[in-house]
Amino acid sequence: MEKNRKSADLLVRLLLVALIIIVGMIIFEFVKNLFLPNLSLWDSHIITIIFISVIGTLVAYFILNKYFNLLDQLNKNLADRQQSEQALINGYIHLEDLVNKQTADLAKADEALRYEFLEHQQDALALRFSEAQSRVLAEEAHSIILRLNLKGQVTFFNKFAQVLFGYTEDEIFGYSVIGTIVPETDTAGRNLAIMIADLISHPERYTSNENENMKRNGERILVSWTNKAILDDYGQVIEIICIGNEKTELIKEEGTIGPQQNL
Repeated sequence: MEKNRKSADLLVRLLLVALIIIVGMIIFEFVKNLFLPNLSLWDSHIITIIFISVIGTLVAYFILNKYFNLLDQLNKNLADRQQSEQALINGYIHLEDLVNKQTADLAKADEALRYEFLEHQQDALALRFSEAQSRVLAEEAHSIILRLNLKGQVTFFNKFAQVLFGYTEDEIFGYSVIGTIVPETDTAGRNLAIMIADLISHPERYTSNENENMKRNGERILVSWTNKAILDDYGQVIEIICIGNEKTELIKEEGTIGPQQNL
């Protein structure tokens, strides 16, 4: 559209120049006949040729100047277009490189996630296997083994503990140890409910201790406990594992019951 407009403008200019030359020649012939009527035909032709040559040279210069200006503008537009096309090509290549890089990065991230997932799966399998082994060992142990959550409720109760205290795992699972295997106060009047709460809040204070416990039939026994906190990945206590051994018979044989350190 722009090129057509410029071509039409150039044609109009050429027509205008041609009109100016015709008018100029008419005026020139009129002036020549008016002021130089006695010129010979030869002299008149010479003067006309010179006039036309000068005018033609000026017109040619004008036309060629406009033509070369138009040609320069067209070349500049072509160069700009080529630069724009090259910029688009470069932009496309850069975008393609970015897409390829992002695709490669995503593939690496996906591979890393898959590897991490497989590791977690292996860790989970290993943990379940370890827990299964631990449960088997706990079930076969000749010691009391139980686990408490942060509310003081039983989450694991091995077979030895079930036989000793008279509770099945289903009967005590989810129940607080207070009122089941731990009386609220011992025979000396010590508040064991406060002791259990402090054990859960500060398990490091109760790595080992002795305290009075209670069977299902109400019989009181003395148990020596070893307690250990179970931590999550952030180092927070999530459960307490307690391993106990009854000392009632031993103390009866010795004939003495000393001061008891609460859990």
